[in-house]
Formats: sequence, C-alpha cells, structure tokens
Amino acid sequence: MRRLADAGVVGLGFGVGLTHDVVPEALVEAAAEHCLPLLEVPRRTPFIAISKAVSAAIAADQYRAVTAGFEAQRDLTKAALAPEGTTALLGRLAAHLDGWAALYDASGAVLAAAPDGRAAGGAACRGDRPVA
Repeated sequence: MRRLADAGVVGLGFGVGLTHDVVPEALVEAAAEHCLPLLEVPRRTPFIAISKAVSAAIAADQYRAVTAGFEAQRDLTKAALAPEGTTALLGRLAAHLDGWAALYDASGAVLAAAPDGRAAGGAACRGDRPVA
C-alpha cells in the first residue's frame, strides 16, 4: 500500500467472489494506514463499468476546471475594464485565489493590494521563498 500511495494511486478496487469472498483484513488495515480508499468490487461488476465511471468522473472534473477558468477570466476582464481598474482587478483576483494579490513597481514598492494593505509590509512569496 505504501508503494501504491507513493506512486500516486488514489484508490484501489479489490475483486471479491473468485479467490476471496471478502477483502482481507490485512489489506483493509494497510489501506487505512496509508489513507488509500479501498473498494470491494463484486465479481459480477464488469471492469469496463469501473473504467467508464472513472473516465466520466475525470471528464467532469476537467470540465469544471475549464469552466471555472473561463468564468474567472471573464470576471477578471470585467474588473480590469471597471472604473476602479487596478483596485477592482486585484480584489477579484484575490477572491478567485482565496488569498491576496498585489501590484508592485519596478523598485518593489507596493502600488496596490487586495485585501487592502495585505502585502504592504512584506514581499510577495511563493511558498516560503520570496518571489523576485
């Protein structure tokens, strides 16, 4: 389970009804230990049905991400064209990021920030490293 989790596997289906009537308890415990969802898959479930369900879920996630990106782009464009300009744009960007946004000049001075003053005392950061 550790190797599966380390490899980026996000869940495991275990077929029952052929060699095992139930998922072995050791496997259940190992999956729980590594926070890996474990599904019991009855023998009568065709593999293609699982593949189709996973594909549909991935496609729906991708569609939501693309749609959200287009909505954010439209919202940011409206904000940029608003009378408040930079202030509106930074406010909307901060809201979309669920964080803060700042505009700096070439010397590194904060010209504007959203929410107001959030970046006034410090430099912009990415993680724990300053952004140049």
